[in-house]
Amino acid sequence: MNNYHKYLAVTPTEEDWGFYITTAGCSNVAPRQRYPPGNHPLTHSFTWNKGRILDGFYIVYISKGEGVFESVPVGVQPVTAGTIFILFPGIWHRYKPSASSGWEEYWVGFKRSYASDLMS
Repeated sequence: MNNYHKYLAVTPTEEDWGFYITTAGCSNVAPRQRYPPGNHPLTHSFTWNKGRILDGFYIVYISKGEGVFESVPVGVQPVTAGTIFILFPGIWHRYKPSASSGWEEYWVGFKRSYASDLMS
């Protein structure tokens, strides 16, 4: 799998729709590889020590490997192949693959009022 990500420009037209995709991508993180891989916008970069807070919803799917996820509402949770987790806007979180296994991840980010209605 090749690493790929796309962050989409949002115009007033998309904002009027009530639901729009902001980003999608995938990463294959090898054992002991730096995480997250580079080349993401500053709004999406993070370190394990600091974590991050995003302003949209994100669905993250881990298809291979294992690691850990942590957020304020759920605390520390193990992540294994087949795990799907949802990131909520305004919620501090962090996640990373195990150094011994790495992982393969896929994600999609989305926003706006209809997305909030769906998620609540």
